[in-house]
Amino acid sequence: MVILLLFNGCAPTVKYISYTQQQVQPKKADYPIDFFEGEPRPSRNYKIIGRIELRGNSANGVSWEDMGIKVIEIARQKGADAIINCKADY
Repeated sequence: MVILLLFNGCAPTVKYISYTQQQVQPKKADYPIDFFEGEPRPSRNYKIIGRIELRGNSANGVSWEDMGIKVIEIARQKGADAIINCKADY
């Protein structure tokens, strides 16, 4: 199960859009989440379960590291094994 990700620069907000009606078990807090920026994609079969839109602005004290930590936390909560299609707007 994977999640699409979009970063965007403005006030810090998080939005999750589910792409499935299936209930997916959350992962444990230490579960390793694979992270794929563009290509290559995961080599195993996968199903996209949702999309995370994470918006933050460094002027408001939000760092790329903070955003990465937050998106992995959300992916675990939603039961994802990986994050794909990472995009950043500045």
